[in-house]
This record gives sequence, structure tokens and C-alpha cells, in this order.
Amino acid sequence: MMNLGPRIKKFRIQKKISLTELSKESGVQIATLSRIEHGQMTGTLESHINISKALGIELIELYQDLDSENTSTPSGENTANEVIQANQSASYEILAKQLGTKRMLPRLLRIEPKGVTEETTLPNGSEIFIFLLEGKITVRLKAQMVMLSAGSSFYFNAAQPHLFINDDVTTAKILVVTTPVIL
Repeated sequence: MMNLGPRIKKFRIQKKISLTELSKESGVQIATLSRIEHGQMTGTLESHINISKALGIELIELYQDLDSENTSTPSGENTANEVIQANQSASYEILAKQLGTKRMLPRLLRIEPKGVTEETTLPNGSEIFIFLLEGKITVRLKAQMVMLSAGSSFYFNAAQPHLFINDDVTTAKILVVTTPVIL
């Protein structure tokens, strides 16, 4: 997600907002914003939410089509993100490098039409935040069913048995952030 910075800068310039103004409005330090815009860091999900609010855009607009853009490391070397095939109908793309130094794991989950992930139960204290970028899904937590559409988010205790279902005819794309980092 290192290519997020240029998108933030593009929106900021389009809206004629200075870096200082964006810092004041978002509550994100100006040095952090500068490093994000220059691809030196990605920031946190919380900072992305605050930045999108300050820019007057939805978070989905900030993340729209990020998976189809080229990503690069701060050194400028192009590297592919690791993709893990969860099953025949679902795959995860790891969106961060050096996972041993991270406290959360951002992934892009793709679920093919009519696909479903395996039921998962993470250790106590684990949490998941999801943001549905494209499509429609149902999250099953024990007996509870939560239906989401593009632009919706959901936060839950990942120690509960859970799975994701795509009953739609299009591929669902979901930003999944897990804490702590568990592969």
C-alpha cells in the first residue's frame, strides 16, 4: 500500500489543501503526512480514516483500485506482494513487508463469486477490522450473520469462529486488518 501517498497528495492538491491544513484537520502529524505522501511509510488505518475525513472523501475513494496500481518499496525497487491461496475461491494478498516488526497485518482478501473462506478462530485477544472495497459479503460469527456491501466496515473479536461468504456474482475485495500479526 506504499502507493497510497501519491493518492493522498493528489486529493489534497485537488482540494487545494496544504500539508499543514491537512495535518490540523486530520490530527496526523505533518512529518507523518509528508512521509506517507513520499512513500516512506504507509501510516495506520486510523490515520487513513482521519485523512480521508479531512479531505472530505470516503475511505473507499482513498483505497479504490490500489490493488491494481504498481506498488514500490521506499528504495524504489518494485516488489510483488505475497499472495496466499486460502482455498479454491479465496486468496489473501499481504499488504505489508517485514511482518516481524508490525503489530497489525493488513491484507487484501479476494473471494470469487459464490465463494467462501474456511472457518477460522484466532487466539484470544485477536481482533479483525474489515472494509469492503468491492462486492457484497456475509460475515458469519458463530450463529450471527452480518451482511456488508461496498463501503461498509465491520470490527470483531477474531477469537470467535468466523468466515466470509460471497453470495454475489462478482469478486469481492476486502481490506482485512488483523491484530496481532498472525499468518
